[in-house]
Amino acid sequence: MKSIVIGAHLLRDDVEPVANAITVGDLYLSAIEVADDQPLGDRELLVKVAGVRARLLEVATFVAIRYGFALSALDDPLPKCSAHLTRWKKLLTTHREHVEMTLKVAAATMMLRPDRRDFTSGAEYLRALHAATQASSVAPGFREHVERRMALAAARRALGRARGAGRPHAARRTESGG
Repeated sequence: MKSIVIGAHLLRDDVEPVANAITVGDLYLSAIEVADDQPLGDRELLVKVAGVRARLLEVATFVAIRYGFALSALDDPLPKCSAHLTRWKKLLTTHREHVEMTLKVAAATMMLRPDRRDFTSGAEYLRALHAATQASSVAPGFREHVERRMALAAARRALGRARGAGRPHAARRTESGG
């Protein structure tokens, strides 16, 4: 068996029981086990990893690790991670209560994608493609509405944590309805 590493976490409880926790320094890597002959690019595996990643985000903020970081049962993750551990711990501690969200929204205006045949080099085309995909804007009213909703959700989460102060995991149980 091999393990596909999903992210770096501050606490073991942030990982288990959603995924396997692998200790690396004073942090924990979340991972799922797959058969040695399972291709890392298999669609079913990618969907499974995405699902586990989403469930891990429900528990706590974590540092996502690029897909494709795999360990065999005999591998020590420390050599692959040691250069990053201090930075990861600082990020995890600083941003423990923060949430990152990616929203896909229909843009108010849209630029057409460039035709790659109109360019003499791949670099020119990629710059034009990047400019076209980054040039969309969202209606200000929609942006304000989303920001208000996110602030309200953050306030509810903070209130749940305040209620659970001094009682380990009480805030999580409150948020999950348990």
